[in-house]
Amino acid sequence: MGIASPWQALRQQPMALKEWAAVVGALVAGQQVLVLRKGGIAEAGFAVKARQFYLMPTRFHQTAEKLRSEAEGFLDLEVSSGVSMEAIARVEDVFEVADGATLEELAPHTPLSVEELRRRYTLRPDQALFGLLLRVHRLERAFTLPWHKSYGGCRSWVPLREPPDLSVGVAALSDRAFFEAAQLVRVAAGVSGP
Repeated sequence: MGIASPWQALRQQPMALKEWAAVVGALVAGQQVLVLRKGGIAEAGFAVKARQFYLMPTRFHQTAEKLRSEAEGFLDLEVSSGVSMEAIARVEDVFEVADGATLEELAPHTPLSVEELRRRYTLRPDQALFGLLLRVHRLERAFTLPWHKSYGGCRSWVPLREPPDLSVGVAALSDRAFFEAAQLVRVAAGVSGP
């Protein structure tokens, strides 16, 4: 079907957000719309470097203890020796998680355990924790790129060296289901819509 015009920026600047494979699995399955980010160790903090991007699953630091029990089924998702991706995302909203109480309210909207959320919130207290509401679409064809050293390291964003032709498939959630899930997250975070 080819690229849909709303994804043109992704074709021009092919970026990927690295995220735990279990979180990517939950996003692609339509079980969540929220990602909480503080940035990788190699970063001075988190910033949204692209509004449209590929989701790059990783297992680095991911363990069952860091996930809620209902998300453990996504632990078995295969991550190849190359860089395999099956979905793209668009940032619909970004907000700062203001305090621990807000974090607790957001806990049911992410596959991360409450303990892992608290750890991320308190780690590097000089850096803010951000919530990203993501509209996720499967690709019509998943793909695997050869591994390149620029994909490694503890960083959130990586530019893709050899992106495939972009063929957007179905959304993980219908428009209505996404709107409802996004509203629940916004209420939990105490923020209004964009």
